[in-house]
Amino acid sequence: MSQAVQIALNIVWLAAFPVALSWMLSKFSPEAFKGPSFLFRQRRWEKEGRIYEKAGIKRWKDRLPEAGGWFRNGFPKNKLAGSKSTLLNRFILETNRGETAHWLQIFSASAFFLWNEPFTACIFMLYAILFNLPFIAVQRYNRFRLIRTLEKRKTKERTPITYRKARDHE
Repeated sequence: MSQAVQIALNIVWLAAFPVALSWMLSKFSPEAFKGPSFLFRQRRWEKEGRIYEKAGIKRWKDRLPEAGGWFRNGFPKNKLAGSKSTLLNRFILETNRGETAHWLQIFSASAFFLWNEPFTACIFMLYAILFNLPFIAVQRYNRFRLIRTLEKRKTKERTPITYRKARDHE
């Protein structure tokens, strides 16, 4: 393979393929990303997302580009447009979609081994990992926060009236 073709393939795979992959995933119904699945479930080491807070995620998460609104029927995740439970549940599904896209971008980087020398392919693979992991962390962090919010709401709805409130109404 000529060097020009190899460079062209690298550019296309590095720049265009992730966008195409995200576009394809935007065509799926949000319900296709319903969890919990192996990929989306919380790991013990994540401590309900607090591990991400220790990594300073609150300082840098809003600086990352957000592509959810790039496509028709896309769901921008850079700002929460309300607090209704249905919206929060949809947002959770969209974090699942976003995380899926970034994991697939990492795994698809293994294609660089098909037309590059192993060392060059490893560099591209490392780039894919380092580029996508912050986005995955943000998706997971936001999902865990939203799940906690919804669980607190459910608990409040089921909480019986306290003694003081009951006494005040006698």
